[in-house]
Amino acid sequence: MVTNLKITDTANLKFPSAAASNNNVIIACQKDADVIVYYSTNGFSSKTEVLVESEAAYPEVAIAGDGVAVITYIKGGTLYKKESDDKGASWSSAEVVSDNQININDQSANLDTYKGNVDIVWEDARGDNVDIYFEKDLYLVPNEEPLAPTITGPNGGKKETSYTFNFNAIDPDGDDVKYFIDWGDENTETTGFVTQGTNHPVSHTYAEDGIYTITAHAQDVFGADGPESEKEFKVTRSKSIEMPFLKFLENHPYLFPILRQLLGL
Repeated sequence: MVTNLKITDTANLKFPSAAASNNNVIIACQKDADVIVYYSTNGFSSKTEVLVESEAAYPEVAIAGDGVAVITYIKGGTLYKKESDDKGASWSSAEVVSDNQININDQSANLDTYKGNVDIVWEDARGDNVDIYFEKDLYLVPNEEPLAPTITGPNGGKKETSYTFNFNAIDPDGDDVKYFIDWGDENTETTGFVTQGTNHPVSHTYAEDGIYTITAHAQDVFGADGPESEKEFKVTRSKSIEMPFLKFLENHPYLFPILRQLLGL
């Protein structure tokens, strides 16, 4: 059975747009001639109404990866945006997104998130025709790149043998990271996302003797690449030790007593 939640009994609401992140829910809409939001921090068990902009219409709302909410709306033929860093309780000053805006089918803009950032697409009448405009990173999540990873493991070994190396990069924002590894033998590898600041083991086998430089860097979940680290790994040649003299004695055992007598053994 589908359970529908009625937000309000007010009849003069239209053009709703919703965004949610964990228990933070924001519903934007036009109320009479104003843009408002209902926001909640408990999954909409309760809600609070907040005025975003008077004499405005066609709101769209999204929540970025760091929890900042972004809203766009039309006022006086101009597309504006505002931001909220307190889950919808208050909103920043308005910023112009496009100063030549028209509306078709009551649609001002569409917002969506990619890698935590908010992107926007909208209809615009800058020329004779209605054009579609796109702006990447309408809101860009502040993000620091991961540090260079430490690479620990053996310094050398033999070919055709698997060796395990640990990769560990710290991300200042605490984001998960993945590793791009160049083993130095024309083989590369990319891991999945793992917890930053912890050892992530990866194994590799070298097919030939030689000295190889392992190169690696980390990338966080928002696509920020950190600096590279290097580690040298030496694959040594396996040599069989031949002892011709002992081999000779094995083939001529009767000489061994004579040799002992000569050496005084």
